Amino acid sequence: MDDLESKLISCGLITAQQALQAEKEALACGKALCATLVKLGFVTEEDMVIFFANESSVPYIRVSDYCVSPQALALLDENFCRQHLVIPVFKVNEVLFVAVSNPLDTALMDNIFKITGCDIEPLIASCSQILSNLNLYYGPEDEDFDIERYIIKQSAIKRVPFHRESERLDLKIPVSVTIDDKNFALRGSSSVDGFTQNISNGGAAIGMEVFFFLPKGVNLILEFKPHQDIKSAEEIIKVKGQVVHSFMGKNKKFFLGIQLYDMDRSGRNRLLKLASQI
Repeated sequence: MDDLESKLISCGLITAQQALQAEKEALACGKALCATLVKLGFVTEEDMVIFFANESSVPYIRVSDYCVSPQALALLDENFCRQHLVIPVFKVNEVLFVAVSNPLDTALMDNIFKITGCDIEPLIASCSQILSNLNLYYGPEDEDFDIERYIIKQSAIKRVPFHRESERLDLKIPVSVTIDDKNFALRGSSSVDGFTQNISNGGAAIGMEVFFFLPKGVNLILEFKPHQDIKSAEEIIKVKGQVVHSFMGKNKKFFLGIQLYDMDRSGRNRLLKLASQI
C-alpha cells in the first residue's frame, strides 16, 4: 500500500478494504487511484480536494462562494483558463488570487505571473467548481476532464510561520466580519461570523477563525461581541482591520491574522480586559 493510500486511511476518508478495491480497479482501467475512489463512490471530489489542500497547506475554496472579479478575470484568456483549469477570482493590491486544480504546478504559476505581471497566490479548488464557474462567466463548453490533473505528487509547501510582533493573549469571543473592500466580495453575503483566538499584548492585532478564505490585504470591519446576550449596540466593539496572514487548518477552517486600526482606547482596553479574564 503506497503513502497516499495510507494517508487517506489514517485521516478516515477510506478504509483499508476500500483502498485495496480501488487499487485493483485503478490498475484494471488504467486510471489514477483518486479518480477511481471518486468513481466508486468511496469519497467525493470535494473530499479529495480538501485532503490535498490540507496536505499542501494551500487554502481550499469553493469558487461559487465568491464574486469573481471581472477585472481579475480579464487578466487571463478564456482558452488559457480552460486548458489549465484555472480561474482568477480576485485581485487585492498587486496580488492576483487564482483558483487552480493543482496549485503546486510551479511552471503554471510562473506562466500566470509572466502573463499578468501580478504576484500570484494560488488557491486549490475542484475541477468541477472551476469549470462550472468558467461556464458561468464565459458560457458553457462541452469538455471532458480527468480528476487526476490535480493530484499533488510534489512535496508539500512549507507553511509560512504566523508572524507575531508581540506576546499573544488568549481571547475567545464571537466576532462578525464585514468585507469593506472594493477588490473582494463574497457571493450572497458581505459578512462572515467567526471566533477570535488571541490578541496581541498591546491590542493591535488579533488571530481569529472563520469558515471562509479571506485573502491577505483585504480590509474589514469587525464587530466583537463580548458575550452572547448583547442587548444594545453600545456593547459591541466595532473596529476596522486588515488581513495580514491567512492559512487553512483542518475541517475547512481558516485562521486569520488581522491588524486592527481606527479603534479607540476604550474598545482596546475592553478586549484586553476580556483576554486577562481567561
